[in-house]
Amino acid sequence: MLMGKLFDSLEPDEDADRISLLRRFEIERLMTSVLVGVGTFWIILAAYAGEPYVVGLGMLVALGSLVSLVLLRFKRYFLARHLWLLSGISAIFLGACIIHESANMSFMFLAAVGAPLLVFSIKHELDWIVLYISVPVILWSILQIFGNEAFGTVVVSQDVAEQYFKFPAQVSTVAIIMLQLISASLIANTYS
Repeated sequence: MLMGKLFDSLEPDEDADRISLLRRFEIERLMTSVLVGVGTFWIILAAYAGEPYVVGLGMLVALGSLVSLVLLRFKRYFLARHLWLLSGISAIFLGACIIHESANMSFMFLAAVGAPLLVFSIKHELDWIVLYISVPVILWSILQIFGNEAFGTVVVSQDVAEQYFKFPAQVSTVAIIMLQLISASLIANTYS
């Protein structure tokens, strides 16, 4: 794997924090690239289902991730990380509000909770980790307490939600979590 070769070539006497930071940037590049693909998939799926608002949410994920990739390329790491996390969390919340709850879009918050642990250092950026873990948990809690219909914004019917969006939401979430676990093992390998 390219990332493994890149980081295995670093000298063993280099600072573990520096190596971990480099791994985080590479992992963020990988995750944002994957989410450009996930967002594009949702755009195509929503267009096929005839749901323009969901197309917009797919665009939010794809474009937010794409701009984050550009920012990473220009070494604007702080802005790239925040844009990537905010666009993803926003898309999940808005999706959970506009798509009937039978699609269980709030399940996707599980993937959002793990992302900050990959892009921020527990040692140096704990405040950002706490914030970006808390926001999805709070938004998920609000949806669980009040339901998405409380916002009066459900535009995707139950039939369409179940037919087109329920299974892809589950698959997207599980795939992203699997990728996060693999990425976390790469970061953990820095300290072993």
